[in-house]
Amino acid sequence: MQGKGLSERRALKVVRMSASSLRYEPSPDQNVALRQAIVELAQRHRRYGSEMIYLKLRQAGEQVN
Repeated sequence: MQGKGLSERRALKVVRMSASSLRYEPSPDQNVALRQAIVELAQRHRRYGSEMIYLKLRQAGEQVN
C-alpha cells in the first residue's frame, strides 16, 4: 500500500483492520507433548470421556489445567 501512496495507518483504516492484528506474532505452542498424550489415551481407550482422560493424565503426573 505504501507503493500506492497510502500510509500504513490509512491503509489499515481503509480495510478496517487494527495495527495490532497486523503485527501479531503467535507464541510457540507449549502443549505439544500434552496433546500427544491425550490423543494416545483417546485412541487406546476409545470409551474414555474427557473426564477419565483428565484423571489418567493427572495420575500419570502430568500438569493439566
